[in-house]
Amino acid sequence: MSRAIVDAYFAAFNQRRWDAMVALCADDVVHDRNEAGREFGAANLRAYLELTGLCYEERLEALAIMAGPDGRFAAEWIAVGRYVADDAGLLPARGQHYRLAGGTFLVIAADRITRITTYYNLQAFLDQMA
Repeated sequence: MSRAIVDAYFAAFNQRRWDAMVALCADDVVHDRNEAGREFGAANLRAYLELTGLCYEERLEALAIMAGPDGRFAAEWIAVGRYVADDAGLLPARGQHYRLAGGTFLVIAADRITRITTYYNLQAFLDQMA
């Protein structure tokens, strides 16, 4: 069941179905954002997904999901996208295209995602935006 939750999470991401992603998470989900701190709660995750969905049109390709013990999963991916609206603190958006390797770690308990941690090379992204 846990692997099905992970598959559904990434499928919803690629379909830009933010509500479906959040529905797979615990109400008190912990979200560790790449180089941006930790947020708590499904409402904050939803707000983050909506904001990034406005700024970026992307999908995750070459998705490789690995299962570990105790409901832990890791996913390696390539984000293929376009920067379409300014994201605070970053360069202006001009429709720049990007390909960026990254990874996400998830923890599942009681059939809900309880922690999401995402990493990618921010400098590599900025270099592609310049």
